[in-house]
Amino acid sequence: MRLCTDAVAGAAPGWEDWNFNPGEWQEDPRTPKECLPLADEENPPSGNRAFMQALLDGLGKADDPRARS
Repeated sequence: MRLCTDAVAGAAPGWEDWNFNPGEWQEDPRTPKECLPLADEENPPSGNRAFMQALLDGLGKADDPRARS
């Protein structure tokens, strides 16, 4: 998960908008490739939670105000 968090922290400052869709984050072109291994085909909610946590941690690391909302 750390690779995904770091990738989000690096990418977040360039994002105009981020609307997280739990069912579609894997197909979103803004999703860093480092996050794709978090997907869990056998238990999708588990992968979605892991990605959401990495996303919030990454935004926080980037000091992005969206992590606080």
